[in-house]
Amino acid sequence: MSKNLLSVFVEPEKIEGIFCKVLTNNDDAGRHGVLIPEEGYKLFPKIAKFTPGVPENFTESIRTIWPESGTTRESCYKHYHRYPERRLTRLDPALNTTPTETLLVIGKRTDGDRFYELHIIPRGSESYYPLLEDLGLSSEAGAFLLDLEWSSNRTKHGQTEAVKSLLSQFDKIKSEGYLRTLRAGSTGIGFTFETLIGIEENNDSGPDFMGIELKCHRLKKGPDTGVRNLFLKAPTWIDGSKNRLQRLERYGYEDAKRNRRALFSKVSSNANSHGLQLVVSENEESVYLTYQGTQVAKYSFKVLDFRLSEKVTEIAFIGATSRNKGDQEEFSYQTLTYYQTPSIKQFISLIDCGDVHLELRMHDKKDYGCCFRIKESKLTELYARVEHLREKD
Repeated sequence: MSKNLLSVFVEPEKIEGIFCKVLTNNDDAGRHGVLIPEEGYKLFPKIAKFTPGVPENFTESIRTIWPESGTTRESCYKHYHRYPERRLTRLDPALNTTPTETLLVIGKRTDGDRFYELHIIPRGSESYYPLLEDLGLSSEAGAFLLDLEWSSNRTKHGQTEAVKSLLSQFDKIKSEGYLRTLRAGSTGIGFTFETLIGIEENNDSGPDFMGIELKCHRLKKGPDTGVRNLFLKAPTWIDGSKNRLQRLERYGYEDAKRNRRALFSKVSSNANSHGLQLVVSENEESVYLTYQGTQVAKYSFKVLDFRLSEKVTEIAFIGATSRNKGDQEEFSYQTLTYYQTPSIKQFISLIDCGDVHLELRMHDKKDYGCCFRIKESKLTELYARVEHLREKD
C-alpha cells in the first residue's frame, strides 16, 4: 500500500515531511491560491515579520516543482490579515481546471532552500483512491493531512485499525443527526459519545479507545480560541506538606459562598493572582510550581514525557453542534481531527511560552486533580502528525 505514496515523489528519499489536501471550490492556482489550514503552517517557512493583529499582508517566497507538467515556479506563501488566513499562490495553472476534491500532495524537499514538490491527483485518476487510502484520508473536500515525520524509509503508512474503527463508528453516529445527551452539564458531550461507541466510564490512566484518547467539544462560530484538556498529573510536592489540607492552608483561599477552603487556580509561566507560577528549568530538566517565587512542587521532564506517551500519543478531537440546554441538550457530532506523536521538547516550550498551563482543582472535601491544558490553536505545535478527517456538514 505504501508504494503508492512513495511512487508519487520523484526522489522520495529527499522528502522530509508532507502536507496533503483534498481541494475545495475555494482553492485555485492564481489569485486566491490554495488555502492552508493553521495545522499545516509548520511545513512552510516562518513568516519573519508577521505580528498577530497587525493589519498587514505578508509574503514569503518559495520554489515549487511540478513533475506532471515539468515546470518549476517561483511561488508565494501569503498571510492575509483580513480573514485571517494563509495561502499558496502562483501555482501550476493546471489547478484551475481540476475538479473539486482533487488531491494535492506537497512534499518538502531537503535539496534546496524553501523547495517543495507538488503533485495534482484528480479525482477519477487511477491513483486517486489508492493514494487516499495510503494517506488515511477521505475524499471529503477540505480533508487534510500534515505529517512532519513522513519519510521514504518508514515501514508503515496510512491509517491504523484503531483510526479506521473509530471513523466507522463516528460516521454512523454522525448520520443519526441530533442525539439527546445522556448526562446534563458540560461533560455530557463526551459521556454521550463514549457511551454510544461502547466505552464505560472509568478512571483508567490510559487512552479511551484502542490507544486513542478522545476529546469532545462544542463547536462555536468563528476561530476556536478555547483550550483543550491534555492529561491529569499530580506534581511531586517538595514544600514539606503532607496532604491536601496543608496545601490548601498555605496556597488556598476561603470560598465563603460554599463555606470551604479551596484552590481553583490556572497556573502558567506568568505569576497569577494566587502567587503561583510555572517555571521551566532546562538545566534541572524540571518544571517547577512556585509560590511567591519559592519552589513548592515539580514535574521532571521524564515524568511529563511518560504521561504524554501514556495518555495522548494519539488523540482525536471530536466537535459537535448543540441545541437546547440541561438534560434536554442534543448533540450532532460533526468533525474529527486526529493528532499523533507529541514532542516533549515542544510541550516544555509551550509551557514556557504560556500556551500550556496547569489547573489546580481542589477544596477541603475533594481533589479533582491537576490538569494540563493547551490552547486549541497550539495543538499543531505539539504534534508531528495531524489529520483533519471529518468536516462539518
